[in-house]
Amino acid sequence: MGISSNHEQFMNDWLREVREIRERKLFFIVQVTFDALGALIRGSAVDTGTYRASHDLTIGAPSQKKLKRPRNAGPSERQGEASRRESEAERRLSTLTPEVLEGGLSIFITNNLEYAEVLEQGDSERPGRGLYQIARKRAEDNWNTLVQRGLV
Repeated sequence: MGISSNHEQFMNDWLREVREIRERKLFFIVQVTFDALGALIRGSAVDTGTYRASHDLTIGAPSQKKLKRPRNAGPSERQGEASRRESEAERRLSTLTPEVLEGGLSIFITNNLEYAEVLEQGDSERPGRGLYQIARKRAEDNWNTLVQRGLV
């Protein structure tokens, strides 16, 4: 009787620990992703603010929205759009569960603005900014730091 009770307690403790590890890992995935999105937004060129307001975070598949430069939108409207997209990204990330990520779904950050690729990679007249490469490197460095510290 005592062995069974000890075994049951051990299994309950072990399952609780596994659940806590999975939830902690998810927490850090969300934090690293949101930090990368914030770096993209803050690092974006702000000629009119349209590019900054067009970064989109999706889960499961990259965004397929085709975005064009909005007409008649002022800087405050575009800043509001950037804030709205950041809030939407935070809401989407809050829906994640360990099971969703373990099921193989990925998180994507895209910018489908018609001239986004030129800003990212450059053209024959000017070099690209490489913001997505910088954000990816930042996310990788942040994740590796968490791994080295034994947090994930």
